[in-house]
Amino acid sequence: MIIYMQSNTVSRHLVEIILEKILRAVACNCNISQLNTSNMQTGIITKLISDKNFGFIKRDGEEKDLFFHANELVDVDFASLKEGDSMTFEVEDGAKGPNAVKVSKA
Repeated sequence: MIIYMQSNTVSRHLVEIILEKILRAVACNCNISQLNTSNMQTGIITKLISDKNFGFIKRDGEEKDLFFHANELVDVDFASLKEGDSMTFEVEDGAKGPNAVKVSKA
């Protein structure tokens, strides 16, 4: 199956999530709604660096903040964020440690 997309990163993330669910459902012969493909976590924005388009999120139950970049935002504009906003996200290992990815408002 080939999919051609000429849209933004947000759309690609959503398509990737949908395709992953479909492929997993086919592989296990189960209903797509029965699958949970993400390990979403929640946290609060502790700091925003507006001129660099990144910030930090404090994970619930963790001491160390996670870095996130505006490119990882899903369905939210960086300019609309403020410190204290509740967010959902996944965590991936980056070059300098764990990063928040697929970040959206909770």
